[in-house]
Amino acid sequence: MSKMTWRRRGLWMVVLLGMALGAAWAWLRPPAALALSQEAYIWQMLWQEPLRAALREASEESQGAALRRWRVLMSHIAADGSQRFAAVDAAALQATGKGVVAVVRIEGQLQRLDPARLRAAVLATVARARAQGLRLEALEIDHDCATARLRQYREFLQSLRAEAALAGLPLLITALPAWLGSRELPALWQQVDELTLQLHAVQNPGQGLFDPRLALRWAQQIEAIAEANPSPLRYQLALPTYSAQLRFDDFGNLLAVESETPLLGGAVGSAEWAVDPQQLQDFVHQALPRARPRLSHLQGLVWFRLPTLADQRAWHPATWRRVMSGAPLQPALRVQAQADASTPGLYRLQLVNSGRSDALWPSRLNLPADCGSVQGRLGYRSIVGANGGWHLQRAGSLLLKPGASSEVAWLRCSRLPVIEIHENR
Repeated sequence: MSKMTWRRRGLWMVVLLGMALGAAWAWLRPPAALALSQEAYIWQMLWQEPLRAALREASEESQGAALRRWRVLMSHIAADGSQRFAAVDAAALQATGKGVVAVVRIEGQLQRLDPARLRAAVLATVARARAQGLRLEALEIDHDCATARLRQYREFLQSLRAEAALAGLPLLITALPAWLGSRELPALWQQVDELTLQLHAVQNPGQGLFDPRLALRWAQQIEAIAEANPSPLRYQLALPTYSAQLRFDDFGNLLAVESETPLLGGAVGSAEWAVDPQQLQDFVHQALPRARPRLSHLQGLVWFRLPTLADQRAWHPATWRRVMSGAPLQPALRVQAQADASTPGLYRLQLVNSGRSDALWPSRLNLPADCGSVQGRLGYRSIVGANGGWHLQRAGSLLLKPGASSEVAWLRCSRLPVIEIHENR
């Protein structure tokens, strides 16, 4: 074989090696920053000081994350058609210097979709907001109707767009993942300027409120619908910051999801499910940027809902800002046993979060074999392990706020117990 042939082969080997290294680097390198706008829902009907404080804090650029605008619940239309207005603090909103989207919530279980009555309710909401001095950037209708009623919903939106009082005001709607398979969705979408797909939904009670694989699949499905349509269709993705209590009947069937107002009656069992902040941060800053080139119609992210210090079912505000910006979350969860001063051998077991963000409660705590009896609390059940030792196990998930502690069990042990935390992931 000639020297020229060897040189050519050597050159090709160098080229192929370079291509392989380049492909490996493209796979291993961190994804590019997510260049999407971020917004937040304000969902309180009654405005109090914790909400005003959260507005002030979130309106400032924090750790590189800036909010574009607020989506504010301004009125709620109940299943019977009655309307209630939120006590919005217009001055607090204006002080943030950010845009405002007026949201009208129409119950999905609306008994009768009366277009004229609904239009009047929407127009009253917009007029009320404008009378308060708010300059609205858009109007959003939040109506989680059944898929079978999408045609009626489309006809209502079409009539709403014809209202002169709404001329020039962009019309937005929210959408459910259940609608993605409906032939009515493209026609519905064409009636509005933008759609926000809710990625927080209870599809499987065992998986909680957010499944990143499902969320990405839904995003790809909505993109495919937008791509197949000749008209330009835009969408945003709604992400959760809250936890919810799932209520079941005595047959294990899901009865209700309680995330804001307590629901009473009919339920004999329940499980609390929180959204893991780290899981959401990974989705926003890793999974979405990798998928972003294939989601060309995606305009931004909307967080449901703005956390406040008084909202026990939402992340701590500092956690949310870190998730948005991609800053390290830094929870610091530990378990400690404290001897009861009045009863020898009795210990109180506490979870303590000394970190800077919410910490996910462990799904299991392993206890030493010399503990004779264990009484779990707050969803923890005591179970005897195969080795004779006890462990505490809980269904669902909870978050422990930064700087908070919670007593989860009483133990009777011959000595100070050493507790092992079983990681959730």
